Amino acid sequence: MSQKYYFIVNITGGSGRTAKEWKKLEAILNEKGVDYEVLRTEKAGDARRYADALTAVRTGEISLVVVGGDGTINEVLNGIRDFSKVRFAVIPSGSGNDFAHGLTIYAKPEKALMRILESTEVRTVDLGAVSVPGNENHIFGISAGLGLDAIVCKKALTSDQKRWLNKLGLGSLIYLLLTVETWFSMEPFTIKARTDGREIRTFSRSIFLAGMNVRAEGGGVPMTPNASASDGKLSFIVGHHIAKWKALYVLPLLVLGRHSFLRCFDFRDAASIDIRTDTPMVVHADGEYVGTSDKIKMVCLPDRLRLIV
Repeated sequence: MSQKYYFIVNITGGSGRTAKEWKKLEAILNEKGVDYEVLRTEKAGDARRYADALTAVRTGEISLVVVGGDGTINEVLNGIRDFSKVRFAVIPSGSGNDFAHGLTIYAKPEKALMRILESTEVRTVDLGAVSVPGNENHIFGISAGLGLDAIVCKKALTSDQKRWLNKLGLGSLIYLLLTVETWFSMEPFTIKARTDGREIRTFSRSIFLAGMNVRAEGGGVPMTPNASASDGKLSFIVGHHIAKWKALYVLPLLVLGRHSFLRCFDFRDAASIDIRTDTPMVVHADGEYVGTSDKIKMVCLPDRLRLIV
């Protein structure tokens, strides 16, 4: 029996670019006589509902392909009920595509599709989960965070500038612009963090904390250049005691991934982290708003996702 593929397509993504790419991909599928079904998203939440419905009722192995950006991928990951029966693949068509880049997935849609159709193998990769009161175990494939990067992600979700930049193919630039703006406007806060149940560490005058599953977020910013999605751990970075006037020095080093020597950044790999802050902070997962809380937990989910390779 031939393999059937289920495509969840964010048809309105990429300011129209995804719709154009999907026409080309569908032509290839039809030409090759592939058995497939397409589920097109029309509004936020559709991708999660589709993934939930597919994995709730289907028996046996499911080949599930996401055509979209990091937000669509995150919805699908949070809709999957049983990861053990899903063969997962991505054809990236968003503005940042940090998930695809982090897992070395082909960026060109036609090439990515052919790799998926020809592959008979899967490799397991880690995912992460972040919890705040009222929103437990929100899965992420790229990163979760609080403070600066979370505020930037929340602003980007409703940014008119992002839609305009997407049309120019410069969508990832919005994260840098919003980072500079937020850096100078936000107030620092205090973090108390316990990794893997060990001693509590305190970081005063903090700007952000990020838990990374892959090396980069925010359209390619390598927050933790040595992060791996196959080591059973998340890579954490805390930015603290950074005077606002240092932004012109610190930000370029961060964007270039040359910031590990700076004393204002603290790095640690761990399977879990429990966080308390002195004021409720915005929390994100893969750029999606998770909640605002002073109690946050992140955990690694080892070998959770079966990725078509």
